[in-house]
Amino acid sequence: MKKRTIVSLLSLSIVVFAACKKNNDKSTAERLQGKWILQKEVWNNHNNTDYKDSSSYTTRDNYMTFTSNNQVIYHDPYSADDTVAFKMLNDQTLLIDQDTITITKLTDTELNWYFKETYSAGRWYEEWDTFTK
Repeated sequence: MKKRTIVSLLSLSIVVFAACKKNNDKSTAERLQGKWILQKEVWNNHNNTDYKDSSSYTTRDNYMTFTSNNQVIYHDPYSADDTVAFKMLNDQTLLIDQDTITITKLTDTELNWYFKETYSAGRWYEEWDTFTK
């Protein structure tokens, strides 16, 4: 009887744990959906030597909105909104317009990514961006 009770309690705890488990079955594209506010940019404009700089944003004026129909809307306070298509190449690689972007962190509230554009040997531009929801 004691053994049956232990097995029953163990089974019940597994069911309760499974029911409470957060659903992480969403695709990266689904997790990207929504408004992401730019918090920080770090960039390197390399021309045979590094030139690194950064900007931090304290307002919520610079953001992107990812939609369910694979569109991303760029917004900044100084120009009209721009809408372009995006495509997931894999779980960590995103193609926006012509830029291939590597997602380095994606949670429910934080998005970090990196991209690099090479112009020639010894000349490139790279950027690291941090967003929050």
